[in-house]
Amino acid sequence: MSSEAGWAKGRPTELWVEGSLEASHMLVHHVGVNPRGRELHITLIAHRWSHSSVRQAVETSGRRVGAQIFFDACIKLGRPPIMAEPAYEIISRMNIFENILPGTIADAIINRVYGLTPLGCAEEDDEQQEAPIEEEISLTIQGHPTVLTPDQRQAVALGCAGYPIIALQAAFGTGKTVVGAAIAARQALSAHEKIVVTASTNAAVAQFAETLLSIADYSELVILRYVSDTAMAEERSPLPVDLNEVLKSLGDDFAANLSDTDSATCARFRAGRLRYEQFAQQENLEMSDQDREEFILAEKDVSETLGEMISIMFAVRPPNVLCITTASLLNASDEKGIFAGYWDDFSLLICDEASQVPEPVFVAIANRLPQLRHVYIGDIHQLEPHVRCPRNSNPAKFGARSVINLLVAARAVPSASLVTTFRAHPLLNGLPNTVAYEGTLIGGANPAQRRMLLDLMTFPDGETPFLFLDVAGNSERATSRSHFNEAEATVCTSIIDRLMGKGVSPASIYIISFYKEQLRRLEEYAARAGIELGTVDSVQGREKDIVILLTTRTDFDPLTAEFLDDPQRMNVALTRCRQRLFVLGHVESLQRVNFWSVVLAWASARNAIVPAADLGNYLSAV
Repeated sequence: MSSEAGWAKGRPTELWVEGSLEASHMLVHHVGVNPRGRELHITLIAHRWSHSSVRQAVETSGRRVGAQIFFDACIKLGRPPIMAEPAYEIISRMNIFENILPGTIADAIINRVYGLTPLGCAEEDDEQQEAPIEEEISLTIQGHPTVLTPDQRQAVALGCAGYPIIALQAAFGTGKTVVGAAIAARQALSAHEKIVVTASTNAAVAQFAETLLSIADYSELVILRYVSDTAMAEERSPLPVDLNEVLKSLGDDFAANLSDTDSATCARFRAGRLRYEQFAQQENLEMSDQDREEFILAEKDVSETLGEMISIMFAVRPPNVLCITTASLLNASDEKGIFAGYWDDFSLLICDEASQVPEPVFVAIANRLPQLRHVYIGDIHQLEPHVRCPRNSNPAKFGARSVINLLVAARAVPSASLVTTFRAHPLLNGLPNTVAYEGTLIGGANPAQRRMLLDLMTFPDGETPFLFLDVAGNSERATSRSHFNEAEATVCTSIIDRLMGKGVSPASIYIISFYKEQLRRLEEYAARAGIELGTVDSVQGREKDIVILLTTRTDFDPLTAEFLDDPQRMNVALTRCRQRLFVLGHVESLQRVNFWSVVLAWASARNAIVPAADLGNYLSAV
């Protein structure tokens, strides 16, 4: 399908007309498919502000034939917009309350969340379900012994207590995925339940699966991750528990358990899948007639045997834990979905990164799988669904509330908080404690293990690894409508050059910017230096030793600063580092907006605001 290759309506693209000096941002408007000729007919539309530049490029470089202009161009698919929620297309086709019937667990969940359960506490029988909090839980993670903190143990106990629905409010760096993995494994191994693990992104689902695989105590778990071919193409490497990897090796791993017919099915699927992957990995898009015929046969072998392979897998390798994105879960739980007929075996759903899951998706999952209990893990202080929408817009008011925000506010839903954070140097926790967490965070990291830059440079107060560099330059607005600041970019590269000159690995450094255009201006430098960069809206769940945060804008009207001064966005931006945080910005502009004025007051109390020109006083050049 064209959409499987990424050509879906609304997908952003970059168009470069051969001979022109710049690329233009466009959107896919329509996709037509010619199966016989194996052709795509794609219509792109330009943003209003780039109409004139696209027209000029086409008229200058194109070839006019009669009333038409022909031109050569390169088109690059961009990433789907962050605010796009693929599950909504599925939900739009659903009767969303069809299966939420009296007496089902889904009915109990909806009543707890939306108010028919008495406020204040749980139903009378729930007292009997409470699991005692263990005095110690020790796990071996990636070969290292790890003892869970009291708040982590409390969260595990609540997750295993058997409530219809619970919420775990988990701050950054508190080991929430480990807690979720412990709940899943304990319920699978001790209570003999089958677990569905979900999140809105493939990255979050992969991280959960990898966490389960990394815990030696749970090595007997049978894990399965479902991932689409489109998502797999964007990943570095598959996991051994990915569906296609499991199915390819099923015939060898379980040969003694298979009939001759099943063995033949496994062999046919494996051969077809290997041929399909071989073609899919080729960068050359041109196919000979023989290649095309082989590719069609490979697709046929895979598609015709997939249903049988799923049946064989559930017979000889039934998973304890199924990891799958929310959109794929809604697709797969349809009456014609890939796992149709097997959902009745599952009894518990665990959702990670629940701040990114919108409320309608929560209700849709309850409707599709009404027998499941729910555990949601997330942070109300991090990015919400549809984070790009203004808070007074209709999507924000009626569809963008996250499930974790919903549940934390529902008094009849049991909840626990994870507050011991192991990410940053303990002295850096004062900043998010001030901006978002109202002093509840507890530093769990050992300061002796967060001394990378304390031993390489000096700090204004001698101990807090934080520096705000006041950049005197002016920001500008690009044709893309995003902002950039050349002076800020220069200071950023100077910091990196000095750090690398002192032996800091580029893999330890992360450039994070509020604005895409500023990143574009730094892309070439970052590629040469081997530095990773990303926008604030793309880095939730990521962390690095050293973060350089770029605020970019200057001389703006405080009334137009909702994007830059958003508390959830700021909290994500300020909590990605382990060892050291550099913030670059224009103090005079930022101090006029609410939350940045709080950050500046915190930094000022530590004498940590210095002119960018004084960088050498703290980080000398080599």
